[in-house]
Amino acid sequence: MEFALILPVFALLFAATLDLGRLFYAQISLTNAAREGAFQGAETPDSYVSGAPCDPDTNVVICRVVLESRNSFTTVAPADVTMSCSPSSCAADLATIVNLRVEGDFTFVTPVLSPFFGGQTITIATEAKAQREVVPTPEPGSATFAPTPTPTATATPVPTPTPTSTTGPPGPTATPTASATPVECLQTNGQPGVYPPNVAGDVSNPNDGDTPDVAAAKISAKGLVPIREGDLRGRRYPRNIVQEQSPDYTECVAPGSDVRFKFRP
Repeated sequence: MEFALILPVFALLFAATLDLGRLFYAQISLTNAAREGAFQGAETPDSYVSGAPCDPDTNVVICRVVLESRNSFTTVAPADVTMSCSPSSCAADLATIVNLRVEGDFTFVTPVLSPFFGGQTITIATEAKAQREVVPTPEPGSATFAPTPTPTATATPVPTPTPTSTTGPPGPTATPTASATPVECLQTNGQPGVYPPNVAGDVSNPNDGDTPDVAAAKISAKGLVPIREGDLRGRRYPRNIVQEQSPDYTECVAPGSDVRFKFRP
């Protein structure tokens, strides 16, 4: 009798705790997504198109927000992301502040808290600010740098190599040079870097990702180190299709960096 009386109270407390925990996690995920978008907007404010879907070439800000909010309890659409600058020109100046606002829809699992929040599905929002990234350049005439003198090496006589071809007069042998990794972007420290390839499936189409072998080949072709992490067991994902990668294809990384990707074995 006593257990039957207190069971409904315990059930209500458990349901309220569950939904409050999910709401707290959703708010944290939305805050992190807003920060990622603000950081990207401070670096490339021109790569934002209001209301347009993610595009790694023209709309990187939306890509960073959507990728950060994946696998969370919040649904963020491109139209829910708003970016503005102060002043509005988004000029490359340290006084420019980038403000990014993200809204998301959250749905309670139980109806216990819906009367207190005004409905079963509510809208939560958060904002983040970032100072515009500016690469300092010296003013003309502010400093004079003397050229580094070229060291003079003492020549050492070497034996004359035997020519391997008689089709023409021997000429100087060219010294082979190592092929350099192509520079695609600049890191936050100003050093050259590359963008990792996009090997993960989209949140709306999990089958769009690459297989682990294809993903590893694409990452290696970029001069990066692929690291497999098949730890998505128990998730409702297609088998042997990459679903997550870190860092993603919008982050500029140094050549030779690790790129981790996850899939369901």
